[in-house]
Amino acid sequence: MIGEKPNSFQEAREMRLPNSHLRVRYSTQYYHFVVRGPNAIRPDHELVPTWADYRVGRDPVLAWILHHASTSHARSVGQRR
Repeated sequence: MIGEKPNSFQEAREMRLPNSHLRVRYSTQYYHFVVRGPNAIRPDHELVPTWADYRVGRDPVLAWILHHASTSHARSVGQRR
């Protein structure tokens, strides 16, 4: 996201899961660059997709955006009259 504070998780490591043999990457260090820095742009609405969403091909983030974009457009068109 653009506008967020520069703190982040870094120093990635990789491992192979024993049963599935999938390779995964994970962060080992959190860098706290700014303790009290400038204000960040925060999302108005946080959406966290679940594994169940991903598994069935559902994208709740895109669905939310499309729904609110269409209702915002309808409201702005109605206000111009």
